[in-house]
Amino acid sequence: MEKTSDLNEYVLNESGRIFYGTEDQIVDRSWNYGQVRPRNPKNQLGTGRDWFILGGTGRKLEQTPHSFFQVNSLDDSGVLVGNWTGDYSQGTNPSAWAGSVGILRRFLSSGAPVRYGQCWVFAGVVTTVLRCLGLPTRTVTNYNSAHDTDTSLTTDIYLDESMRPLERLNTDSVWNFHVWNDCWMKRPDLPEGYDGWQVVDATPQETSSGLFCCGPCSVKAVKNGEVFLKYDTPFVFAEVNSDKVYWQRQAHGGFAVVHVEEGAIGRRISTLAAGSAARVDITDQYKHPEGEDGQGGTHGAVTIVTHGCPVTVTHGCHPFPEDTVTMTVTYAEYQPHVGDQDALKLTAAGTVQETGQVLAKELRVRLHTPELTLTVRETGGLG
Repeated sequence: MEKTSDLNEYVLNESGRIFYGTEDQIVDRSWNYGQVRPRNPKNQLGTGRDWFILGGTGRKLEQTPHSFFQVNSLDDSGVLVGNWTGDYSQGTNPSAWAGSVGILRRFLSSGAPVRYGQCWVFAGVVTTVLRCLGLPTRTVTNYNSAHDTDTSLTTDIYLDESMRPLERLNTDSVWNFHVWNDCWMKRPDLPEGYDGWQVVDATPQETSSGLFCCGPCSVKAVKNGEVFLKYDTPFVFAEVNSDKVYWQRQAHGGFAVVHVEEGAIGRRISTLAAGSAARVDITDQYKHPEGEDGQGGTHGAVTIVTHGCPVTVTHGCHPFPEDTVTMTVTYAEYQPHVGDQDALKLTAAGTVQETGQVLAKELRVRLHTPELTLTVRETGGLG
């Protein structure tokens, strides 16, 4: 990495911001990486378990490209236990963490994985560990991030005859956001030209070579769709670039494709700008422009407008008067099901009677408490 300003950010900067929310409601949280101070590394990563965190197997790093950091607890009793149940009574709510130092210290002192983490916590700890090694690392957030469970490179959504989602078949999922890391490194194991940013993801989603890990995967390979290159390029490609394919159950019991939604996955991929507190959009580093407007827009899409409640779904892609259908979702209905990082998922589907054309879209709305603004008044002194 040639630019000193980049090195100052991606190796030396001990604090940062991690983005979350939805693509239309981007928010961020401060994170203390703490990879440099205190100067004595014994006080930070310890003397023995630091090598364990890096996958201390006695082999060279190039012999263990998948697992040179053991941050999730699966397979190797790594640093963090993942939990997405909403019940954190046996540990710490992932939203309560504000940095990596407390997590690593607890891991080192107890010798046991720390409870609990979710994607941004895993990514924050990975940034700390890799920057501590001098490897330039950035924390990356992908909005509308797909989880392709069957390596089809598509996100498949199954509907019944009445266009209702068949959740038992919908094993592919789309997270309103997902956080991983880019690490800058040479790739002598790949053809020339694939050095630079590499995706590494410590959040346990799918196994790779028998372990819950992902990467390092060349960002350039993802952008060019070269899914044959290692490691886990097909999975990362699907996370940012798959199409949503809607399947409807037919009278004979089989399924037929009724709608393909392009450009819905991999939106507003974000990281912290070097030397700044601003968000920078790096989507163009991961994927080529989609659609005529370069934003993945498609004609005939269903759009959603929210003003608290109700939710309004409108469709105006044909030269006919625009109709508005209002659906009210009461607090009593969604309150028991919504946690700290959850969002309402709505599936809108419809059929054009004259042509038989089917339109469908999944939409996510993040619910959050109002922002609090504090104004401190000046005083004329004590007493």
